[in-house]
Amino acid sequence: MKRTIFIYSIILSSFVFLSSNSPREKYWIFFVDKQGISDNREIVSKRSIERRKKVLGDDPVQQTDLPVHAGYLSKLREMGHKPVVLSKWLNA
Repeated sequence: MKRTIFIYSIILSSFVFLSSNSPREKYWIFFVDKQGISDNREIVSKRSIERRKKVLGDDPVQQTDLPVHAGYLSKLREMGHKPVVLSKWLNA
C-alpha cells in the first residue's frame, strides 16, 4: 500500500512538473537615456537635497535620481514582456 502511494505521488509530481509552464529566462534591459522631468527637485525630498548640497554642491539632483522612462516600460509591455525589477541607478 505504501509503495503504491509512493508510486502515485511520483507520477503525480512528475505530471505537475512537466505540465507546468517552464520559467521564462530573465534578462536585464539597459536603456540608453532617461527622459527629463521639468523639475528634478520634485523627485528628491527637500531633506535629501540639503544633505546632498554639502557633498555635491549646487546640483544635488543627478541623472540616477530620475525614474526609468514610462514610455520604455509601456513599449516593453506592448511587446509582451513583463518587467520584474526596475533600477533607476542602472536605467534598466
